[in-house]
Order: sequence, then C-alpha cells, then structure tokens
Amino acid sequence: MKNYLIYISLFFLFLNYSCSNSSKKEVLDSSPKMVEIKPSEDTLKLSEVFKNCDVVKLENKLFAYVLDAKILDSAIVVMGKSDNSDIHVFTKEGKYIRSLLKYGKGPGEILNIQSMCYNEYHKTIDVLCNYGMCIYQCPIDGSHINKIEIPKDRIYVAKAMAPLNANIYLLYKDMSYLKQEEYKLYVYNYKEDTIVSKILPMDKKLAEKMSVIGQINNLYKNNGKIYFYESFMDGIYEYDGRSLNKVVAFNKNLYTYPISRISNFKDENEFVHNCMNSSYIWAHRNFIQSNNKLFSSFTYLKKLYLNCIDLKTHKSKTYLYVNDDILTNSTFPSSMFYVIDSSGGRLICNIFGNEKLESGDSYLLLMDVK
Repeated sequence: MKNYLIYISLFFLFLNYSCSNSSKKEVLDSSPKMVEIKPSEDTLKLSEVFKNCDVVKLENKLFAYVLDAKILDSAIVVMGKSDNSDIHVFTKEGKYIRSLLKYGKGPGEILNIQSMCYNEYHKTIDVLCNYGMCIYQCPIDGSHINKIEIPKDRIYVAKAMAPLNANIYLLYKDMSYLKQEEYKLYVYNYKEDTIVSKILPMDKKLAEKMSVIGQINNLYKNNGKIYFYESFMDGIYEYDGRSLNKVVAFNKNLYTYPISRISNFKDENEFVHNCMNSSYIWAHRNFIQSNNKLFSSFTYLKKLYLNCIDLKTHKSKTYLYVNDDILTNSTFPSSMFYVIDSSGGRLICNIFGNEKLESGDSYLLLMDVK
C-alpha cells in the first residue's frame, strides 16, 4: 500500500475537476466528440497499433527512470534521473553528448525540475525548474542559457508550460500558494513581465485536498496545437490562443468518479483510500497523441490501465496487458509499457523491467503509429 502510494505520487497530481465555473469567453463547448471510457482486461497486441519500432540504446548513462524525451533534428534530449543532472543530450543513435543544468545552489545550478519542452521559437529545450519559479531556455549545444523568473507575487508556482510564441508562455498551476484569487492557467509575457490572461479560477480547498497525488503532461502539443487536461475533467480542451475549446468529451458512465464526493473526505489520505477501493476510474493522466491515436493511463481497482482513443472513430479501448509481438515476443502488465512522449512524428516509449531489453543500459523505443 505504501509503495503504491509513493509510485502514484511521483506521476499524478490531482486538480479541480471542471471548467464550468469559468467565463464563457474562456471556455467553449462546441459540440465535442463523445468518448466512452470503460476498464477492460484486454491485451494490446503492439503490431495492431504500431508498424515500426526502433530501439535507441542510450550510451554512457544509466537512468533510474525516463520521464520525458524530445526528438530533434540532430539530437535526442532525455529527461531522467542520472548523476547530477536530469536533462541529457544524445545523438540520434544514442551516443551521449552532454548534460544540461546541474543540481545545486550555485550560479546556473537548479534545485529541481518540474517539466521540460521544446521551444520551436528559440530552438531551445525549456526547463521549468526550482519548484516552478523559473524557466531556463537551454540551447542543446550547451551555450548561453537564458533564465526567466516567474513572478512570485502573481504566479506561484507553475507545474507545466507551453510556449505560445517567442515571448509568451501558457503556464499551468496545480496548487494554491497565494492569498489572492488564483487560476489554473496563465498566459504570461516574460519580455514585458505581464499576465496577458487568466483562465479557470481555482478551487483552493479542492486543489489542496487532491494534492496528495501528482499528474504529468497536463499541457501537450500535437501538430502545432496545444491541449489541456487534468484528472477528473470531463474532456480534453484545445487552447486556441484566446480560450479553451473542448474537443473530446468523456461520456459520464458507471465508472465516472462522482466529484461531489471529494469535499466529504476529511483529509487527503481518506480521499486516496476511497479512490483505491472504489469502483470508479481515477488518476486518468498522461495524454499523448501520435497520428490519430491518443494514449493515456488511469487507475481502476488498484491496477494501472493503458487507454487508447482512436480520434477518427472516437472509440476508446482499454488494456490491462501488452503483448509485444514486435520486439521482445513477451506479454506483460500494461503498467510496464510507459508512453513517454510524441516527438519528431514518432511515439517514444519504454518497457520497464523487461529482461530482453535491460542489461545495465537504458533504452528508448521509437514507434510509428498506424
């Protein structure tokens, strides 16, 4: 039980559930496609979804885990715990080049990393760090790093980011840290040090109660568009530069967690205990899109499931097991198949604990979706 909670807390962060209290100008619902999500114990046969798989061995670095990776024109950038840094640059073949940003309290050093993204406007790897209080724009050649301080008196602290143009970021907050009214999303112009807009008022008490668990990849990008989702929300929203527009709606069914229950729990532990022992889907997170497939994961009856939505048919399939008939000819729980990111037109994955892949080295699987 304790280990399960520790594992979950590394990856999920619970947030308020709905966009319904925000301004109509901020959140739009323009007849989104309905998707039904139901848990099943089916097995995903990889060859039914993927057509190619390349294995990239990351040389000279042994990772405890890989949380993110970006495929660039001339390199692969990996975010994963190794040595005294979490951001590492490799060639496309997996040869180690350098690490970016070291931990410490000295000049140019950081305290922690929240997330990273590729900034197409500056051609940098942008790292949200120091507990969400600053952004480092890092050229992959290791040259001059630009540090951006996020205003502590107005946005404290950010959990995720997405560049909107050369000067503006979309920032996401998961928790309340200030006395004034706070929001989940901020559009921030760092050149002018101004907040352009604020979207989705935050229910502070609800956010605090659900903060016992974390969540990742709340802002994901596909084909130049930015999407937003958080656990317990009723759908996926596209940010169009002015507002959120719901593009995928989750149909309410017997597995939908009743949000009204959360306020009845006396503390975070009771809330998590209820989720783990309930008959509802919870901790739905990590949405990553490649081609017309949208991958995510959720917890149901103390098990981690892999979900795949076909955006052409708007049909959803859930899997408890994965049959790797492409690479290792083995079957394992879907919790071992970790979808890291979609980058460079390919899905980046990893398989935890597979003896046929692990021999003291770290690997990335680069997969093409059918």
